[in-house]
Amino acid sequence: MKANLRTKRIALALLFVALSIAANVCEAGSTGYRATVKLLVTRAGMSVTSAEELREADTTFYETQTAILQSQTLLHRTGKRLKMDSAEVRQSLTGVDVVRLGKSDVIIITVTGSSERFVSEFATSLVDEYLKWRDEQRAEAAETALLQLTREITRLSQELKATNERLRAYAKEKGLKLDAETPELQDLRDDRDRVRALYNALLGQLMKIDVTQEFRARHITVLEPAIVTPIEKP
Repeated sequence: MKANLRTKRIALALLFVALSIAANVCEAGSTGYRATVKLLVTRAGMSVTSAEELREADTTFYETQTAILQSQTLLHRTGKRLKMDSAEVRQSLTGVDVVRLGKSDVIIITVTGSSERFVSEFATSLVDEYLKWRDEQRAEAAETALLQLTREITRLSQELKATNERLRAYAKEKGLKLDAETPELQDLRDDRDRVRALYNALLGQLMKIDVTQEFRARHITVLEPAIVTPIEKP
């Protein structure tokens, strides 16, 4: 009986020591987790500009993307994607840091939070929502440009019809053929041809309209998916 009691006491003491060691390890271990995602910005269809103009455009572009990625709108969309309300996101999320890697075309997104699973899922979903947002903006820009072109083409169509009517009316009034070589008829033909050329040019644009220069110029893809590491205590 005494031997059993002694064994139990030893077991309890060892358990206490083990719990103490575990607590100390946790205390000296990580304070959270970080997930890092890298995005690659590629250029396509950019017009020739000076080096200074290009640097200015780059600076503005990367500053804008940083603001978007850290915006409350995108954070809210990411939380909604994960089926988390704002309070749950605030409880788990420590911060979102976005930087450009030197002067390269790489954007680094770092999400810090309380759990390994959360930072991994939040970083991945944040990027997904960001790319989805860019697609939405691209579609909206194309729709706006399409509407503007359609309106201008309609106006030019009416103007072209009017110039043709003026040309025919003048030729009929003077008893001349439409191709008669007179200064007045030539002016009317020049006016008609100017409107027709612009009309045809806009029709050509309408057939191949894609997106605005901002979105044609830069395409963003995931260079490196979320990599999670613990944040060690100093």
